Amino acid sequence: MIETYIKVRDKVLHILENCPTTRDCDRRLYLALLVLFYDFKDEMKTSTPYMTFKNIWLNPKIPCFESVSRARRKIQEIYPHLRGMRREERKKAEVKAHEFFRESSYVED
Repeated sequence: MIETYIKVRDKVLHILENCPTTRDCDRRLYLALLVLFYDFKDEMKTSTPYMTFKNIWLNPKIPCFESVSRARRKIQEIYPHLRGMRREERKKAEVKAHEFFRESSYVED
């Protein structure tokens, strides 16, 4: 099991380094993982959505969505430069909110 996690982590790291658009969206990250490492691009073109989903869902070699998401969060914790832009936007909004409430009469020091 740990070997599978290491492999997933390595694949996710590769995708995050080379495809910046996947840093904010787990769905894009998972799709990139399927296309780059599991050769699902052709199947997505020729098969019905149901069959594609079924083949992904039942294939024991493909990691589950949660494992990919967990690997992304861990990698972004270790390598801050691989974090997406949305995180920066959330942090800036959080700082502005703290400043607003600090300056207003709603919060006492």
